[in-house]
Amino acid sequence: MLHMRCLKVRKEDGQITLNLLKKLSLTDLSFQIEQTRAHIIIPLKKYLNKVQRDALISKLGFFEEVECEAKEMPRRQDPREILIASVPPSHSVHIPRSMDIVGHIAVLELPPELVRYGEALGEAILKVYKNVRTVLMKVGSTTGNYRLKGYRLLAGKNETETIHVEYKCRYKLDLRKVYFNPRLSFERDRVARQIRRNEIVIDMFAGVGPFSILIAKKQIEVKVYAIDANPSAFKYLCENVFLNRVVGRVKPLQGDARILVENKLNGEADRVIMNLPTSSFEYLPSAIKALKQKGGTIHLYCFSREPNSTTEALKHLGAAVDKIQGKVVDVINIRHVRSIAPYQWMIGLDLRVQPQS
Repeated sequence: MLHMRCLKVRKEDGQITLNLLKKLSLTDLSFQIEQTRAHIIIPLKKYLNKVQRDALISKLGFFEEVECEAKEMPRRQDPREILIASVPPSHSVHIPRSMDIVGHIAVLELPPELVRYGEALGEAILKVYKNVRTVLMKVGSTTGNYRLKGYRLLAGKNETETIHVEYKCRYKLDLRKVYFNPRLSFERDRVARQIRRNEIVIDMFAGVGPFSILIAKKQIEVKVYAIDANPSAFKYLCENVFLNRVVGRVKPLQGDARILVENKLNGEADRVIMNLPTSSFEYLPSAIKALKQKGGTIHLYCFSREPNSTTEALKHLGAAVDKIQGKVVDVINIRHVRSIAPYQWMIGLDLRVQPQS
């Protein structure tokens, strides 16, 4: 404990005092705020000058400057310090600066130098993150039409089914059986904010529903056809529609998006979402067929490499559009969504499609 200058105010004035002291840069955050029955006592960095004292008087009326015994705030250990301590000093530089957390699961991508220390890192993560019960390491690359990843258990319970919460939506999923990327949360929200009343949306590669369900939660007067070919993803998609109370607004469909568009959804949509970066240009003709005769918007995602990643993406788009007759496709937005590997990016393109005049 340390003897220092403090400000004593009535409890009901506590929040306004803290806000004012923050503006004046007077609160000493390295010490704990104490409470009595009727007052709170706030440690100060320095004595008040006349201007500061007058500002407090005008806002509070009553306060006292007092000498008090202040307790230091307990030091919160940096999570990276615990991770660094679990590997030899020569390897600490290789520790990833980020990881994915999906529900109760932490997912690490480790360089070869750290693989042998994976279990130790996993145990360290369990100590640091109390909401994490399972730590997995990515093994190999994303494979197959269902975009599944391989995982190795590093620490905790071998439970890969979880419920992930994002923008107040809940997604039940099993990481070993479905594709899900928490790093696309901002992109999902960005698209959902563009949806207008009475739109019909086709989510061609919906997975467990993060685009579709968020859209239906944000915009009640909407219909979303959520398509996925993976039986496991479709099962969780149906569960998540009920879990998030968007029955009727999101209609799950299982099967190949091209076939479903051709047979059921031709000319239905105001907007199409194409989150299948490895094959999006192959499916572009089907996405255009899905739009209403008057045209609409397509959100397309692809992979591209530096140094000219956006130029390369536009080149592939141009080659795909050249094969499509009777439509004008304009790029209204192009952006880097996320890095997927050194010098490789996921690119997002917002397209406006209209009939050729």
